[in-house]
Amino acid sequence: VWTAAIVASRVGDLLLQEGRYLEALSSYDRIDWTSLERSIGGAANRREVVAVLRRKRGIAYAMIKDLEAAEREFEAALALATASRQRVFSNLGFVQMLRGKYPEATRSLETATRLANDDFIAELNLAVAHALSRDYPRAKDALDRAREKARRDQSDDATVQINKM
Repeated sequence: VWTAAIVASRVGDLLLQEGRYLEALSSYDRIDWTSLERSIGGAANRREVVAVLRRKRGIAYAMIKDLEAAEREFEAALALATASRQRVFSNLGFVQMLRGKYPEATRSLETATRLANDDFIAELNLAVAHALSRDYPRAKDALDRAREKARRDQSDDATVQINKM
């Protein structure tokens, strides 16, 4: 069943992908949360859907450089997320790093890398957070791990391409 809430969510997603961040936020603001909750089965599913929407709002805020609002959205998403926790921690850590909150950023990004061992972007951001904290040995270690993960990721892409031939 396509409710107005689902339509507003999908429109927001498309606008976010197109880089129309203020319009995406406006679309997400039009979501009738009660209607959305009724259209989704199970409490866990509802919590995850709301967490994903809060994460997308956080991304939109980050892209318009409202980092305080972005951080609030990511923290709200973490309170609800289950399956998307790794992505939320990665996004939160990046925004914390941009805000100069290096110890918090490091903790968030370390959690993100633990939750998804193959995420070279989170590992790379962790290296930057360590460097900005002037912890150069840990920055180098994280950078080395990011390089290795990126190599594995490229190998996986190459394997997929070979298998398609």
